[in-house]
Amino acid sequence: MGGLAMRSLWKVFFLGVAVIFWFSSTAFAGEWIILGTRALGMGGAGVAVADDATAPHWNPAALVRRSGLDVQMPIGLNVGAEGGIIKTADEVYDAIKEDGPNGYTLEEALDELGKSNTDYADEATAIAAKSGALGDILVALNSVPNLDKKRQGALGDAYGGFLVRYDNFGFSVAGIGYGAVDPYVNLNVASGWNLLTGAADVEAQFEQLYGTDLDNVGGHTLSTDGAQLASDVADILTTVDATLTGTEATNAANELVYLAEKEGVDVSNPTMQTIIKNIAQGTGEATASAAEADVFEDSAGVVIKALLIYEFRASYARSFWDENVAVGVNLKALEGETRYRKYSMRDLQKGEELIDDITEDKNTKKTTQFDADIGILYRPFKRISVGLMAKHLASPEFEFAPGSDVAPVKLEPQVRLGVALRPFKSLILAADTDLTTNESEILDGYKSRQVGVGAEWTPFGFLALRGGGYKNIESDETGWVYTAGFGL
Repeated sequence: MGGLAMRSLWKVFFLGVAVIFWFSSTAFAGEWIILGTRALGMGGAGVAVADDATAPHWNPAALVRRSGLDVQMPIGLNVGAEGGIIKTADEVYDAIKEDGPNGYTLEEALDELGKSNTDYADEATAIAAKSGALGDILVALNSVPNLDKKRQGALGDAYGGFLVRYDNFGFSVAGIGYGAVDPYVNLNVASGWNLLTGAADVEAQFEQLYGTDLDNVGGHTLSTDGAQLASDVADILTTVDATLTGTEATNAANELVYLAEKEGVDVSNPTMQTIIKNIAQGTGEATASAAEADVFEDSAGVVIKALLIYEFRASYARSFWDENVAVGVNLKALEGETRYRKYSMRDLQKGEELIDDITEDKNTKKTTQFDADIGILYRPFKRISVGLMAKHLASPEFEFAPGSDVAPVKLEPQVRLGVALRPFKSLILAADTDLTTNESEILDGYKSRQVGVGAEWTPFGFLALRGGGYKNIESDETGWVYTAGFGL
């Protein structure tokens, strides 16, 4: 009879795990934070397992499981990279900080292009210097298309707090932080993509750009994609300045695309094609009447967004039906502080003032909100527990500083399901899943839906050995993250 009962328990447990993996659905919320050494060691499976001071985070209904006092001060930090951002960031950093193949940094290349042709000993020297500088800028910009991707960036969260559980009550003061670095490319407006500014007209602009008359450039053999791009660029230049002759526009366009192909720039890439067109148009428009700006002023860079929440939480739980069902609630007061700053490639080149800048009052905004969570814990059999946790029932919203032109961060309701089996007194098996697809409003396009499984074995009655793993099933790039730990 005991063996039959055990087999029934196993069937119910694995049925619960199957339900977890099968019925995950879609909504929008913030990413779930794995809190506490026990839950982390068990792969983030805590909704049906937690019974200590971290219980209100995982499932406030679990406060009924223990009596007495428990105090904890957990600290956690999680940082991830999505969409190949590490490789892209390395390429962009090299483009910004290192010399190009012709020996110019970005700043040096722009300075070179800004020189008057009369500053050189002769025309040949001017042509060589300026073609080298322009080539290095195009090489640097060749990494920019990689920034123009959704779901790419760095995303992190952090948690630190003081948690107290006493019988069925819980109290906590905590700081929760979410942050992201999101690359951007501004392709919609050609102005700002100029390589120099201040000449009298379009012809003079490009003659200064190339170091010689437009009659002396162009005529190069281009690839099929390059030839089509040069034709498009020539049309753009004649539109910008109707006084420019067809030959002058064709020569200027051909030279620009030739230098790009010469330096290995992928002119078949649609984003790179748009960049080269923007360079031609922006440079053509940036005559003496234009404002001082250049291609690195606001054309590409990164956006840093962060949300820091100071949370004050009170929790209570109560059991019903012979203690087989428990319900718990969290009531929370939230002081949210958002931070936003956009850094162009030129800003990134300066580097040293970035941290101080983002913490300035003009880039931050504080908002006070209230929120609530509810959790349910059901024990259909003595050795099986099923938990359900719903967070952010009030959907608190936090605005960014005026002028940032960014939508507020809204923490939508978030639901997580967990199931746990204790086949033996010394062994616990558990699994959790997010029932909501958690779409980040900090990193554009990033989605998360965690599935976690874990086990805890206490072979000697006092030493708990833990292992597990979790995976973001919404990410094609992220595999299983394996965890382990122990406790006394």
